[in-house]
Order: sequence, then structure tokens, then C-alpha cells
Amino acid sequence: IIDNKYVSFIKHKMWNKDNDIVKTVDVFIDEVLTTNYNAKGKKVAIYDIYNYYCQHYTLIVSKKYFESVIKTKWGEKYIFENGNAFLIIP
Repeated sequence: IIDNKYVSFIKHKMWNKDNDIVKTVDVFIDEVLTTNYNAKGKKVAIYDIYNYYCQHYTLIVSKKYFESVIKTKWGEKYIFENGNAFLIIP
């Protein structure tokens, strides 16, 4: 336990954190593209995707961990500019 807040390096078969994040991003992107066909290639704030994730899951990861999974999975679509992280909608 780090800072009396984070549990690290623990895996559980009932909670696949990375899979939850990937599913969330996929559903978020699908919803954006459903409502805005011109969104492909545009950037969306990681903050907005993380908020969406927090609204749909009870067990949540830190924003830092969430962002690290996005960097790993969508590295070429991840950008950081002016202090903000974004994902380019594929």
C-alpha cells in the first residue's frame, strides 16, 4: 500500500484493470463517433475518458495508471501538449 491509498502489484481474477480501461476507451470512442461522425482524427482529453471510466466502474484505478495503460495500448495516438494528455480518435 502506497500513501495509504494505492494497492500496487496485486492481480485478481475478478478484476482485470487493464481490460476495464481498454473496454472503456473503446466504448467511449464508439459513443463519440456515433454522435459526431467528423470526430475521427480529432483529439479527446484523457481527463474526459477517465471521468467516463469513473462513472461506469465501482473499482477504479488512479488517473496516472489509467493514462499509462492508454500510452501502452494506443501509444501512437497518445499526445501530450500544454500540460494535457490527449488521445487521437482512431
